[in-house]
Amino acid sequence: MAEEVEEEINLEADPVDLDDVVQAVLGSTAIYDQLYQDFATTFEFYGKTLDEWTDSMYIRIDNDLDPLKLRKLFIDLANKLQIAHNYYSIACSLNRVLDDTSDQKKSDQVAQIVVKFARANHKRPAAQIVERMADSSMKDLLIPKITSLLVKDFWKQRLDSLNTTKDILEQISIGLSVEVKHLVGGV
Repeated sequence: MAEEVEEEINLEADPVDLDDVVQAVLGSTAIYDQLYQDFATTFEFYGKTLDEWTDSMYIRIDNDLDPLKLRKLFIDLANKLQIAHNYYSIACSLNRVLDDTSDQKKSDQVAQIVVKFARANHKRPAAQIVERMADSSMKDLLIPKITSLLVKDFWKQRLDSLNTTKDILEQISIGLSVEVKHLVGGV
């Protein structure tokens, strides 16, 4: 019978130095800031950079709203929602086209690989290997697919943000309505 060797396992972790954690976080924020600057100011779609689209789709709500200013905000919101819906629809369509094209191209590549192995009288590799081979030949579609997904996600996030802004403005509108009724003596 084989001898069993028992080893004592030390489960205690080395103490973490708080300064090391802070320095690691600060270092990563600098990298994040640089990445944001590089990406947001150069990634362009539909004629504007990510930064420009974000700024142009923002709705600033002032502290001193009156019914006229609120009305203007609702009109601005409606216009921006239309823009966001339009571009989201386009982004979804383009994303779908790229997905369908990619799926079709992958199917074609898999079929070609299988035929090549059959013609050469070689044993066909496992299905996973064949799929990886097909994927590697489709690198030309990878970046457009990622870009398409980024744009689609951006417009979905803009729609969500604008709808949240709409909810906030509606609550402000209710508050202003109550205030006006009180001032006029209706309550």
